[in-house]
Amino acid sequence: MHKQQTLIHIGYHKTGTTWLQKVLFQPTYGFSSLMSHEEVFKNIVRPHGLLFNPENAQKLLSKRRNDLELKMTGIISSELLCGHPFYGGRESDQFAQHLYKIDPKARILITIRSQIPMIVSVYMQYISRGGTLSPKVFFSNNPVMGYTRFAPEHFEYHRLIALYHNLFGRDNVLVMTQESLAKNPLDFAQKISTFTDSTPIDNLKTENKVAISNPEYIACLLRRINHFKAGPASDEPIIDLGSFSNNLYRVAGALGRQSMVKKLLKNVRPVREYVKLRFEGEFQESNRQLKDMLMGDIDLNSYHH
Repeated sequence: MHKQQTLIHIGYHKTGTTWLQKVLFQPTYGFSSLMSHEEVFKNIVRPHGLLFNPENAQKLLSKRRNDLELKMTGIISSELLCGHPFYGGRESDQFAQHLYKIDPKARILITIRSQIPMIVSVYMQYISRGGTLSPKVFFSNNPVMGYTRFAPEHFEYHRLIALYHNLFGRDNVLVMTQESLAKNPLDFAQKISTFTDSTPIDNLKTENKVAISNPEYIACLLRRINHFKAGPASDEPIIDLGSFSNNLYRVAGALGRQSMVKKLLKNVRPVREYVKLRFEGEFQESNRQLKDMLMGDIDLNSYHH
């Protein structure tokens, strides 16, 4: 990859993106960040579609590229770019168009995951952001007219990947799975290095830890605590108890992650049970089309949920 080109990693959410950003996409492995999450939000995500101006991002990227060292790959990595999963990811196509206007010669990395565990993780992320809805209500896919909610179509990956193929060219889009990252991080990293024509990666420090999600068996408790604390997913709690409710949330999460509690409740998976009941089999056709599109390289239907 020529140093004036850019690798844009759009997510999806809950596919190991934090690990990629904090561990792999670092100068040690030949990557240099061109834009932070905050800058992605300011220049690409936040602007109203009618006000979006690609020149703002282009000026920033031009300056950052000029500072890149030889053989260093410029990276933009932000799961904000695939749309918000709490609200159906309905902006994902618009963001793709924005990215094409910013840099039509960029290469694109899309990370995906088998849908059932992905959706469970999204719900737990919703809880961590202050959400109070039960799984049944959150996943109902029955929005009030004019108000968007969670939509399973966001996880039918073949459509968004096809759009990126059409915009940037099939050879400039790499699709990888969270499952392959978990199985062999070094191989995962090497495939990205090969895709970007960047410095080969011979070894990888995989011991780096990122934030651990709360277990789903305490989701019911945590969302009730959220009724008394403000958060992005619930701006107006019944009563905001401030630091008390924030501390209570942290204590509940810490207790839930205790080894004795985890051992006792390891088979209690209320969110996963509901998600499987609600969505089992729903993504098979999308996954089949994705497998055909990628010529068999990825088969999400083969993963155990």
